[in-house]
Order: sequence, then C-alpha cells, then structure tokens
Amino acid sequence: MKNIKVTTNGLSGQAWIKRLEKKGYNIGNYAKELLEHSGLKILKKSYNIVILKGEEMGKDWFTNQEVRDKAKELGYLTPPVELAPLLREMISDEELKKMGLWWLIVMHEPITDSDGRPDVLGIGRLDEGRWLNACHGGARYGWYRAGGFVFLVPQDTLPSALVSLDKHLDPLNLESRVKNLEEDMERVINWAKQIAPPEL
Repeated sequence: MKNIKVTTNGLSGQAWIKRLEKKGYNIGNYAKELLEHSGLKILKKSYNIVILKGEEMGKDWFTNQEVRDKAKELGYLTPPVELAPLLREMISDEELKKMGLWWLIVMHEPITDSDGRPDVLGIGRLDEGRWLNACHGGARYGWYRAGGFVFLVPQDTLPSALVSLDKHLDPLNLESRVKNLEEDMERVINWAKQIAPPEL
C-alpha cells in the first residue's frame, strides 16, 4: 500500500482518551491503561507510515513474529505507540472497510499491561462502534488475514526537519540556543537508532 504521511499533535495519553471519548469513540480498558502508562511524549512529529495487509503474508494465519519478520524483510521500521490514537481519529470504519480490513494493528514495541501480558494498540470496526483496543503483542500470538499492520517507512537520508534553523533564534539568548541544540540532538539520536543495523 502507498505510504501515508501523518503528524502527531502532541497530546498526552490521557488527553487522547478524553478527546476520543468526547467524539464517541470506544476505548478498551487495557487500551486506556497503555495510553496512560506508556510514557507518551508530548511532541509534534511527522511520520511516513505503511500498512502491511494480512493478505500480503501469503497464508491465512500468522504470528506477530512473522509479521515483524516480514516487515523487516521489506525494510519497514517499528512505529511509535502514539500513532494508534491518531490513526483511530483519522481512519473511519468506512475507510477500513474500503481497504478491505477489519482492523489495523500499530506494531509498536509491546507494552506490558497490568496482567503481565505484552500488548499493542489497534483500531477496529465492530457492530458496537469505532474501537481503539489493546491486542496481545506476544511473538507467538496469531492473526488472520482480515486485518493490517502499521509500520514506518525508513528515511534514506537525514531528514531536514532534524536540523533547526538557527536564524530563527535570538543569537543573544544562550538558554534558548542550548535548549534547541539539545532537542536537535535527541531527534538525531532517535533517528539514528531507527536506521542503525541490527546487532549481530
């Protein structure tokens, strides 16, 4: 599927819960738990996402590990958890249906819930309405081909957005310049981690 560019709005997990519920979305209890305790950073950032459809797996049933292996083979990267509530708001159940999907799982790093199981967040269309749920993210847990999986498209070069334009800063405001450089360094480190080759 073609790439989709999305930009997070900087909301915290708790703010997302209030926002989605106010708009009539259904959020599962474990999904709320993950949003409240996942350490979502309040940042505005753009991502290029890609949806790996279950039908692309070449069989009717497959595990989380097989999905991640397929994504790695295609050169995709692990997405951040904060994309889940954003995509729930962006993608309607009607759009999921047009894509031929019942659900979309954001394949972020699993987060351990209060029952001790690793979970990932996903959106789905059900008879009861538009849902954001926590789904079992363990390596052996399986899926059928009726859904899709969200990953990131890697960047071949350092994104220009990672480098701040100092001309917009007051050259005499040392505190502002230091803070800006620290933020740039954090972005570069995070970017480098995404494109770093796996350890042998």
